Amino acid sequence: MTGRLLGSVALWVCLPAGLSAAPLRDLAHAKRLVDGVIARSMPELSGRVSVRAFSHRADHFRAQPRWWSLLPFVKTRYVVCVNLRATAEVSGCRALSVKGAEGVIAHELVHLRDMASGWRGMGRVIGALFSRKKEIVNEHRTDLQAVALGYGKGLAVFRHWISRRLAPKALDIKRQTYYFPTEIAALERLLKQQPALLVELDRSPPISLAEVEALVRRLSR
Repeated sequence: MTGRLLGSVALWVCLPAGLSAAPLRDLAHAKRLVDGVIARSMPELSGRVSVRAFSHRADHFRAQPRWWSLLPFVKTRYVVCVNLRATAEVSGCRALSVKGAEGVIAHELVHLRDMASGWRGMGRVIGALFSRKKEIVNEHRTDLQAVALGYGKGLAVFRHWISRRLAPKALDIKRQTYYFPTEIAALERLLKQQPALLVELDRSPPISLAEVEALVRRLSR
């Protein structure tokens, strides 16, 4: 099963650029994508998330609480930040597609869902700010949740797209921190075959291709 599973995704991994339809156009377009993901997959965030633009050399998307809403007796509000300049077309690299934007927006909204879920979820987010090891685990867990919600292909499109824009050292760091297309495709297949597996993986997500492959071997016995 391992060979079939991982081998069958090899061709697919080469396809994300071809999946790019229209590019992400502007902030209003991003807001519609955010609202769409919330409506379909995370209704508990309905009416609580705004979208704004930001500028940064390395980050493309961010999600965070609106700090004023952390005051006592105020229902917390959140914001998804979109770096439109970084997602635009540059020489040799096409703009981020809607499919890729939707995938990474789902990832960011899972972070916000964690924050909104109570102290346990907020504790994961805060812990990741102060520990590289916890950051890696939490980001893989967040990717896993986005994949389970059906945004794996979009997330893979985004990671394929960003890999063409990063210097080798920066790409290595990203690969340590997040899933990339081969791992995402394998996890999609596993979760489709065994949906209940999500509970186990959420507690202890595999954090490398080697660990994903070992998981596939274990489950194929």
